Amino acid sequence: MRMRGSKRGLLPATLTTLTLLAVCARPALAVFDADLVIDPGSAKSVEFQKPMAAREFADHVAVYLRVLPVKTNRALPVFINTKNYLTCPDSEKRWNLNDVKQVDHHRRSGVKVFGFFFDKPACEKATYHLQAVVGDS
Repeated sequence: MRMRGSKRGLLPATLTTLTLLAVCARPALAVFDADLVIDPGSAKSVEFQKPMAAREFADHVAVYLRVLPVKTNRALPVFINTKNYLTCPDSEKRWNLNDVKQVDHHRRSGVKVFGFFFDKPACEKATYHLQAVVGDS
């Protein structure tokens, strides 16, 4: 009977150990980030901020930017794929913008957060060259 009691006493500890091993054994998330280089003409009407690190997914990456209107007209910029691209430090190749999606919007202030999606580049630290087209009135 004492054997049974000792086995039962070990059961919660064994489950805890197995749970910790399962949590620690998860594969590490891929590391990816992007520096932001903004075209000087694009910053006249809109301010861009990078609130978080870029994210890597299976076959693409996403760079998130907060867009704050500088002028009172609150014009939203347009992003043309050939003028918005990623480059790697050791390569001349460009990864053009595939898609832009609005992921957050604060109506009162006009602040919006956009996700910029690219094919996965060949490096872990890319540079995002941003050129926005803004209609100034």
